[in-house]
Amino acid sequence: MAAINEKSNMFGDVYGGILLGSTEFIKAKLDELKDQVEGEDIVYKRDLSGYVEKEAILEVIKKEYGKDLEDLRVRTRKGNTKKIAIYLMRELTGLTNSEIGEVFDMKYSAVSKAALSVERGMGKDKGLRKEARKLISNFEV
Repeated sequence: MAAINEKSNMFGDVYGGILLGSTEFIKAKLDELKDQVEGEDIVYKRDLSGYVEKEAILEVIKKEYGKDLEDLRVRTRKGNTKKIAIYLMRELTGLTNSEIGEVFDMKYSAVSKAALSVERGMGKDKGLRKEARKLISNFEV
């Protein structure tokens, strides 16, 4: 034990990044994390309660805009309907961009770009923001 006037390096044996502790402690915790990630016990976003089924979003889009999934799969630069549907799926379903891309026959990067354009548009366009909120209200309890 160090005397009061002696300076000691209390962190001399500490190793870590997000975890602090001895090397053995860190290695044990990293092994535990590895087991959790590789196992079935990890919680995914889509496993949380309160998410919306993609089919429910497609039903609301059809009701509001008269467009079904086949209409939305058509590649076009006109209109926001497809982008809004993508935005809703990304916000409400817990699906990944790749999974949403499979629904609309798009690449994950295009899904990200479409959703981002709606988010940015909502910041600038009061009408788009109101429209998105109206659609989201269909899923609120």
